[in-house]
Amino acid sequence: MVKNVFYLEIEKFKKLVRQNPFNDETYYQLGCACDRYGLHHEAIAAFQRVLELVPDDDCVLDYLGTLHNEIGNLEEAVKYHLAAINYNPEEGSYFYNLGNAYLDLGKYQEALEAYRKSISLDDQQADVYDNLGIACLQLGDLETAASAFSRSVKLDPAHIQARLRFSDCLVKLNRLNDAVAEYKKIIELEPQDYQVWLHLAYAQKNAGMLDEAVVTLGQGLERFPGNKFMHLHLAEIYQRKGMESMAKIHFKQASS
Repeated sequence: MVKNVFYLEIEKFKKLVRQNPFNDETYYQLGCACDRYGLHHEAIAAFQRVLELVPDDDCVLDYLGTLHNEIGNLEEAVKYHLAAINYNPEEGSYFYNLGNAYLDLGKYQEALEAYRKSISLDDQQADVYDNLGIACLQLGDLETAASAFSRSVKLDPAHIQARLRFSDCLVKLNRLNDAVAEYKKIIELEPQDYQVWLHLAYAQKNAGMLDEAVVTLGQGLERFPGNKFMHLHLAEIYQRKGMESMAKIHFKQASS
């Protein structure tokens, strides 16, 4: 069924292109349709045709950059995003997409500068702050990364990945009580991710909240029975508390 819908939509635009090969809007719609169905190379070809007709279409230039990024042509992606910015330097999303290409290239300082420019044009996009934080982490700037992730979470409280990265930063900054509070918020939003339960217990353990960590891991095991990592954490906590018999039980569970 989906394949039939895909075929009909693509063929509709191809027919319109044959009828009028000089209509840039039809090529644009064809490119969008191909992209929707994961036909990136066909989409690129359609958008290239748009540029032959309208060379200064900054939206299409940026779209091409994103498509090249998706298929791993990162240098090409940068080239197209820069071209889009050249025609329209006031569009914040173009700098965000440029930053993403630089991030994937491992050019973290360039990515950081692109994200900051994007924010200067539009400071209400949670994903920009999230990726800015990732670039800062790669550059070893933990404080700025934490601040960026915090801003991302404020803009979008349900942004799980940004909140998780923020929490992890808090642990590295030894702000363990704050980290515990953040991990608890994540569990409220996404209780099915077992790793968050482990992160919370780890932060509690390092903060000296051993009883709280035991409760967390017990609740985690109710959701994820037999999770070896949770048993291992419990064993280590019981060992620290001097409860060797309980530690042995959970070490055994972790190794079984």
